[in-house]
Amino acid sequence: MTGDIQEAAMSRDELIHAIRDHNRTASHEFLGGFDDPALSHYLQHLRAGRKPRGAASCWIRIPETSAIVTRGN
Repeated sequence: MTGDIQEAAMSRDELIHAIRDHNRTASHEFLGGFDDPALSHYLQHLRAGRKPRGAASCWIRIPETSAIVTRGN
C-alpha cells in the first residue's frame, strides 16, 4: 500500500499535522498521547474515509484493533 510507505516516512510532527488537516477537533496535545504506529494508522483511516466509496475503495483494519467496542453499565 502506498499510504503505508508514505506514513512510515513521516516524522511524528508531520503525522500530527496531517491528521489535524483532516480532523481539526483533534488537538496536538491529545494526539501526542499516542505512539507513532497508532498515529500512522489513524491517518491512513482518515485518508481512506475521504476517498469515494465503491468497489475500488478499501481500508483494512489491523488485527490489534477491535471492530466493535462495548462498555459495561
